[in-house]
Amino acid sequence: IVTEATRLLGARRLLLVLNLEGASPSIAGSKLPAGEGAQDLLQAVAPWLAEALDTGISRLRHGPDGAEPSEQRSCLVAPLPAPQGPLGALYADLEGTHGRFEEAERALLTTLAAMAAAALGQVRDASALQQEVALRTKEVVDTAAAQKATAEVLQIIGTSTDDPGPVF
Repeated sequence: IVTEATRLLGARRLLLVLNLEGASPSIAGSKLPAGEGAQDLLQAVAPWLAEALDTGISRLRHGPDGAEPSEQRSCLVAPLPAPQGPLGALYADLEGTHGRFEEAERALLTTLAAMAAAALGQVRDASALQQEVALRTKEVVDTAAAQKATAEVLQIIGTSTDDPGPVF
């Protein structure tokens, strides 16, 4: 997801942030210039990510306000939509000296975020299904073991008609 978004947008910085239930947002993937930290960037853009998660709306920002376009940074945030609520968000930015994001890039990141959310949803569904299969397999193994033990007891009872001692 990070590689494809970076390639499509030409972004200098990109974060894939997942919003796991009951936990604070965590970085699932990133692409940053050398020497920059993903956690630092996450802290800097946390309010924008929170807004995207709350509203479900992608945003394009240019800043600082009043600066020449070549001196501004273009920033995009797109939530990863899911029926139960956003799974997280994608953040991308680009300095004005490297280009500028516009509405077309916002729409592109929004589409990519929707595709990423669908893929992540399938991974979560597959994981839940694997857990369910493992649980059912354990139940089958436990039931088979209980049935085997019962069969052994019944076999002993069946062969001990004259003397009840071995049964007890």
